[in-house]
This record gives sequence, C-alpha cells and structure tokens, in this order.
Amino acid sequence: MCIGERIHKKRLEANLTLKELAKKVDVQDATVQRYETGTIKNIKPETIEKIARLFKVSPSWLMGWDESETPIKSTINDGISIIPAVIDILPEPMLLEESNILSLAPADVINGPEYFYYVVKDDSMINSGLEKSATILIHRQKSAADGQIVACVIDGVGCLKRFNQTGDTIILLSECSPSEPLIIKMSDFTSGRVAIIGVAVLCMITKKL
Repeated sequence: MCIGERIHKKRLEANLTLKELAKKVDVQDATVQRYETGTIKNIKPETIEKIARLFKVSPSWLMGWDESETPIKSTINDGISIIPAVIDILPEPMLLEESNILSLAPADVINGPEYFYYVVKDDSMINSGLEKSATILIHRQKSAADGQIVACVIDGVGCLKRFNQTGDTIILLSECSPSEPLIIKMSDFTSGRVAIIGVAVLCMITKKL
C-alpha cells in the first residue's frame, strides 16, 4: 500500500471523516482527500508525523517502509523525524526546494530540519565505504573538522569530499584511485566559490528512497 492508502485505511479504522482528520492534523479536508487519492505525493514531514502519532503507528509504516503496524513506543517516537532525501547537493536555499526533493524518509533524529539524506551517485568516496547508491545521513552545517566527510559545492557542482585543514589552507580529498586533492583557500569560501553544506554522520544500505 502507498502512503495515501494507509492513511485512508487508518482513518476508516478510527471512524474519522475527512473533515475530522483534517482538523486533527491542521490541514484542509480537501487536502486529506488528495493525500488518500495520491494527488499529493510529497506530504510535509510534520504532517506525516502528526498523522502517525494520531493513529499510533510509526512514520516508517505510514510511508511504506515497514510492514508491521506495531504501535510506536513513546521513547522511540520522540526520536523519529521525517526528513527529505535530496537529488543533488545544492547551495542553500536551493537544497530543499521541492524540485530537489526525491522523497521523504524516517530518520532516528530529534531535530529533523537539521538533516537530509543523500544517495551517493558515484564511487569517488568508495575507499571510505561510500559506494555508489549508498544512502548517507547528512547534518546541515557550514563548517567541518579534520577527517570528516563533507557535502560541499565547488564551482556550482555538489560532491562529497574528505575535509582536512592546515591554517588557512583546506584540502578536499576524493577517496578513490586515482584522484588529486583540491587545495582550497579560505577566500574561496568568502567568495562563494566553495561552500560546505553539511557533514556525513551515518552511511546505510536501505530501501530505495
């Protein structure tokens, strides 16, 4: 079942009308109807969370990631957020524009807006374990520490690199063979030529996002 069918199923089980469900999750009743029919496919993360809490199911089940309808425990529920999976690594605010959102997916994080998923497109970081098609969880931030893998934009192109800094010189490394390090100056950040979008915090093999 798709997310719309699951919302419809749980609404009927709860004996709620479209209008009643809409009021409980702070949307219009016509909007709920469009959720259920699949007309609206990208439901806002906060709305998915409200619906999941109302029906006492996990966001993962609601979105079709899990087949079990096991009610969520409060200790788990408090740490689950729905976050976007992006198509490309882009500068803010283009990163989270609707045209760059591939899908929404659950994440075991509290501050959902601070994170996004990215599906690796190549083998440029394969020696670090990030194979093509691996899914990584990225924390949105503009700085990094030595050794961290960063999502960055260089001359308008999004990519993943290993970050190292010595004084005002930053070295961005691909981790594949062969590869040449990129030598970046702090002035490149000031000019906007280079920007750090976030830092990879988790790599996983998951269902397709």
